[in-house]
Amino acid sequence: MHTDIGFNELNLKFNIMRKFLLLTMMCFFAFCGTLKAQDTIQVGTRTTETSYNFPVNTWYDYSYTQQIYTAEEINHTAGLISEIAFFTDNTGYSRDVTVYMINTEKESFSSKTDWVDVDIPDIVYEGTITCNSTMNILFTNKFEYTGGNILICLQDKTGIDKTKTNYEVTAENDVDVTIHYQVDNESMITPENISTRNQNYMSLNKKKNVLRLIFEEVQEAVDGAPATPTNVTAEAVSQTEIALSWDAVQDAVSYNVYDDKGSVLDNVTETSYTVENLEAETNYCFKVSALNDSLESPASVKVCATTLRNPEIIVNLEEVELGDIIFGDFWSENNDKSVALSLECIETEITNVECDNEFFVLPEVIDFTANPVAFNVTYNKETIAVGEKTAELVITHTHGNVTIPMSANVYAPETPDVFELAQEITLQDGTFSATPDFENLHDNYNLPNEVNVGNTPDA
Repeated sequence: MHTDIGFNELNLKFNIMRKFLLLTMMCFFAFCGTLKAQDTIQVGTRTTETSYNFPVNTWYDYSYTQQIYTAEEINHTAGLISEIAFFTDNTGYSRDVTVYMINTEKESFSSKTDWVDVDIPDIVYEGTITCNSTMNILFTNKFEYTGGNILICLQDKTGIDKTKTNYEVTAENDVDVTIHYQVDNESMITPENISTRNQNYMSLNKKKNVLRLIFEEVQEAVDGAPATPTNVTAEAVSQTEIALSWDAVQDAVSYNVYDDKGSVLDNVTETSYTVENLEAETNYCFKVSALNDSLESPASVKVCATTLRNPEIIVNLEEVELGDIIFGDFWSENNDKSVALSLECIETEITNVECDNEFFVLPEVIDFTANPVAFNVTYNKETIAVGEKTAELVITHTHGNVTIPMSANVYAPETPDVFELAQEITLQDGTFSATPDFENLHDNYNLPNEVNVGNTPDA
């Protein structure tokens, strides 16, 4: 009898666990929807035609390439791209690369200097890639494809040249779809310096690499769930805040805001939300989903924004140095003696510039609406006092002050500038007729910062 009770209890517990697991699975699919299998797209037909110039040129220390793939070639709806691959005849080599991807309306390159700007938020992979018949690049930051054209930029930072590696390319297009650049024994090519590099080594091409794109499996809504929020935007409004907004979803009672780690930041009923307590000059990404009384929609496309830079005035000089300024009866003034200042405003505005020493002269009018604010500092030509001049230039802006030291040295010669050993010198058959004897040239006037010691040459 005791054994039968134990068996019945065990069977009851098993049934309870089975119902619990079934209920859990139903809830999971109810709230998360169904998953659509990943898609693999190949752009271009694989042939024996190759090029060693792109996507990376292993024959050089550094290379930099950009290629455009059109929406017609990709032929896929918007989604997350998690991996790309290029096809090659080489195996067993590694390269240190950074891969950038952007959605673009651009369809071709107009010249060999028509580089497209890319930045840190556009990085989908950064690290070492190893080639084994295919050059697979598994993204660390999945790419939000919007359904249009894309630009892929590969920056090879290896710094070591290897043998040539050939990569499969498509047939020629009617327009230039690839732009590339490579160097040896020079500094690394970067998005910041590519526009200043030697154009002689830049090239256009009507071919591009055969490309494989892998779209991540996506979550699909189930019956009864709200639609996914659309027109989601992210805009930095300060150094610590990013404002999100989206269109209202029919039948939604609230919205979940997710960070780029998939954690819910907040649940709100409005169609906007401000993320706070962020770090300045940092890129952040978010998604939004809609909820009704019982179900949640798939999350929206990822939107990203970079918080604003901290307020700053960037001055082109650490100190305003007018140097040596000559006054007196025997020497004309240096009327063109001045120093050019450039004040770049970062997230702030200059309201005033002033100096605490009347010897240094600022323009009567300075255009504070320009950026950078530019003007010249000169000196008061009616001064009679000689010696060292120092001051502080105080730049006032909406978030504080910046102080720049100023200096000059004013002196006056004691006697006229005379050439005591003046004599006529001629050049004949490549030889001068005489050489001045600077040893006997007397120091008969004061030069800047020198001591009058008799025969010290003025030369």
